[in-house]
Amino acid sequence: MIVFEARTHQCSGALFDPMPTPWHLVLLLTLPVANALTLVSFHSTRTWLHRITAIMRGIALVPAIFYMIAVGKHHLLAGLLLLITPLGVFSDGLKHLMETSLWVEWPLLGLATLAPLAGFLGWLIAGRRFRRRIGDGPSVKQAFSLQALGFLSGSVLLAAIEIPLYRTYSSIMTAAESVSGTREEDAAIEQLRRSNANAILLRLCYPPMQFSSAGGLYACGPVDVFGPLTHIMNGWKAPGDDLYSPIRNSQKMRSLFRTLTGNQDGDLPKTPTSWRGLSPWEVWQLKWHPEI
Repeated sequence: MIVFEARTHQCSGALFDPMPTPWHLVLLLTLPVANALTLVSFHSTRTWLHRITAIMRGIALVPAIFYMIAVGKHHLLAGLLLLITPLGVFSDGLKHLMETSLWVEWPLLGLATLAPLAGFLGWLIAGRRFRRRIGDGPSVKQAFSLQALGFLSGSVLLAAIEIPLYRTYSSIMTAAESVSGTREEDAAIEQLRRSNANAILLRLCYPPMQFSSAGGLYACGPVDVFGPLTHIMNGWKAPGDDLYSPIRNSQKMRSLFRTLTGNQDGDLPKTPTSWRGLSPWEVWQLKWHPEI
């Protein structure tokens, strides 16, 4: 999922952005790192390595569970069906798929939705062998305590990076839906100033269909902005749902951005920014429709 999303940004527009910040990427990488450490531990008798592996396995369990919840049962099922169902079944969309790169991306998107589940199953399978191996290292009780410590640490890290994003989303929604000049709008804007939400608001200043994560999939969600917690708290709604319509109002977002920065008359940057670069769809739009 990490490589696929970094390349295409498809999950951001069709489901949610799995890594809106570099810290999300760090948290996601703990799962493959923990599984790799577990494999190395099978062939090692070093106690310190077993302890590090136990802690990393505890940390890695956090994103595995959290991202499974964020994907949701319906998309997990859809991912399974998408991988096992021949493309020919989608007769209405087959022509469009073959005319674009989507005949490759659709199965990959299905695989991406299954990545948290696959990672969790790998965590469980590797864990069974790891418990057998730690007889030569720390005791099972000690390993469990270290995993619990790692899980707690991962949970704290997840809360530290997700809760501020959700609070920023809530403040933007409040400011967008409030009547101009009211106490609610003023409080929301003050909260956005405290959370330094300029970059997020700037990302929302562009028409969502123009700068969607996955233009080929007709996704219309803002990219590189909000993470999995917002997706969960909003009932697993897709970025194109009417629930997100206030933040898809680019004119309102531009007005909020100018209010937040105090620059009422200045021009906005012509290109949106993202810590992990623009999506292929954004690059295509900027190349062929720079006037937009």
